[in-house]
Amino acid sequence: DVPTFSEFKRHQLPNMVIVSIESRYYRQLDSRAFTGTLRLDRVSPVGGAWFFFTTMTFADREGIKAKGSVVLAFNPA
Repeated sequence: DVPTFSEFKRHQLPNMVIVSIESRYYRQLDSRAFTGTLRLDRVSPVGGAWFFFTTMTFADREGIKAKGSVVLAFNPA
C-alpha cells in the first residue's frame, strides 16, 4: 500500500536515502531573490521500498539558472 502522508512524515528522515542526484548550472543565481521548485514526477514501488523521481529548477528575476533531478528511496519498514 502507498504510505499515507503522516506515515511518510514520521519515517522520512531515518528511512529516506538519496539514490541519485544530477544538476546543471547555467549562470550564477541572485541570492537575494531566487526561487526553487521541486516537482514529484513519479512514484514507483520496488520490493518494500518506494522510489520518488523528482525534478527541480532554480531561478531568479532573469529566469531559470539551474535544473536537476533527484531520485529518493523510502523504506518505511
